[in-house]
Amino acid sequence: MESVCQTLEGALEKAILSEQDSFEVYRKALKVVQNPHARMVLKDLALEELEHKHILPGDTMPCSAIAGQCLRSSGFADHS
Repeated sequence: MESVCQTLEGALEKAILSEQDSFEVYRKALKVVQNPHARMVLKDLALEELEHKHILPGDTMPCSAIAGQCLRSSGFADHS
C-alpha cells in the first residue's frame, strides 16, 4: 500500500518524483523504438512529463536543460 503524504512538501516531492519516473520510462523507450511515428509520440510524452515537473514548486532543474540532455542521450535528436 502506498504511503500518504502528510505535508504539502511531501506531496510536492512525490509529484516531482512521479513526473521524473514517467519521463524516464519514455526516455528509455526512445532508446529502443525505431518507428518514427512512435518515437515522435514518445518524445511528446516525455516533454509533457518534464513540463509537468517544471511547473511544480520545488523543482530546481530547468526544464529545457533536462529535456535537451536526456533526449540527446536517448538518440532522439539524431532521428527526429
